[in-house]
Amino acid sequence: MSTGLTDVDLCQRSYLKTQEILDLMLVFQEALRASQKGVLVDGGKQLHLLQKEIQEIDLAIEKRRGNGSPLSTAEKHALAEKTKLREEILKLNRVLLPKITNIKATLAGEMSSLKKSRTALKGYGDNSINGGKLINKSW
Repeated sequence: MSTGLTDVDLCQRSYLKTQEILDLMLVFQEALRASQKGVLVDGGKQLHLLQKEIQEIDLAIEKRRGNGSPLSTAEKHALAEKTKLREEILKLNRVLLPKITNIKATLAGEMSSLKKSRTALKGYGDNSINGGKLINKSW
């Protein structure tokens, strides 16, 4: 985290990154409506990076605020707005999480089924290399 930033800058930056998370979750919502599963995978990676960035910014704010000095009006405003965004994110998360969990469960079931089918198909392999010995041995 750059040390040239003021506390107000850090609070604003944290707010803006939180806004990016909300925007990304709205993209997730639209992707679910349009059945664009790939967007969820790519967006999940981006979401993780944004969360990490916010965590680093918030730790920098906390470290600077360790002296106990009161927050400025601009800092209070940015953090209050960030709190509102977080509440919106939580509401949206409650809507999206069950849908995404359902998709994950469906995909896991399909993957399991494909693995079982693949294993079963291996039993139908080309045994011509054995020159019919397997058939002869089974009789």
